[in-house]
Amino acid sequence: MANSFAPVQLLRTDWNPDIWTAFDNGTDQRTMYAVTMNPSVLPTDKNKYGVGCVLIVNATAQIYLNVGTTNIPNWQPFGPGSGLPLPFIPGYFLTNDGTTAYWAPVSGGGGGGGNIITNQTPSGGTYPLLVGSVDGTNQVYTVSTGKYLSGTLVVYLNGLAQLQGPSDDWQETSPGSGTFTFNTAPLTGDIITATFEVNTYHIDQTPSNGTYGTLAGAVNGTNQVYTVSNGSYTTGTLVVYLNGLVQLQGTGNDWTETVPGSGTFTFTIAPLTGDIITAQYQ
Repeated sequence: MANSFAPVQLLRTDWNPDIWTAFDNGTDQRTMYAVTMNPSVLPTDKNKYGVGCVLIVNATAQIYLNVGTTNIPNWQPFGPGSGLPLPFIPGYFLTNDGTTAYWAPVSGGGGGGGNIITNQTPSGGTYPLLVGSVDGTNQVYTVSTGKYLSGTLVVYLNGLAQLQGPSDDWQETSPGSGTFTFNTAPLTGDIITATFEVNTYHIDQTPSNGTYGTLAGAVNGTNQVYTVSNGSYTTGTLVVYLNGLVQLQGTGNDWTETVPGSGTFTFTIAPLTGDIITAQYQ
């Protein structure tokens, strides 16, 4: 059975103003997912949190699990805290190695959330062109997308998979620039094929925390228009969060797409100074 993931819309509970949940089952002690806006005090509400309930402190992204009872919660820290990405990333799941919690891709090996792309040179007209002369001298080639995910590139020479490494056939040069290097230049007439993944998900934020891309636009209570760092996004893929809470899209709601090809979207009401805006898109 295929897994599916969707953004979670959180609503403030009527039994604790600091607690937001995806659904309020506090009355029958089955609340299993909650976010607290109070970074100083963990909630002690009785008969509100199921055993195993996941609690996230919004300000730090620290995750806790209720290892107590529904009557008296006992919050156990889980994972390294602020090292975990927030918001959640579709196509990934939260796991741990016994010491550290981390997000892992639902499927695939070292790529996560990417698409497999094939390039070839000389081009046969079906695959995109792998850039670089095949002349017995040139050793450096560049994929058509201008980047690839490190660890996902597979290189073939005349249909045979080549070994990767400094003492083998080829090496990654600069994944961020899409280049790799043969240790010995392929000969004239050789056919080079490369398969690789490109991470299709982008996350921007403002104010920038140094990890995500920077979402352009002042957060000052007046500005309503923001631009993603990639310069464009695919319509229908943009998810916007305000202070960690997913915002409703559409006329009459929280925000609308402005010009996806230019990377812009517009809030219905300008975010206030101090607000944190996060955008996730393809």
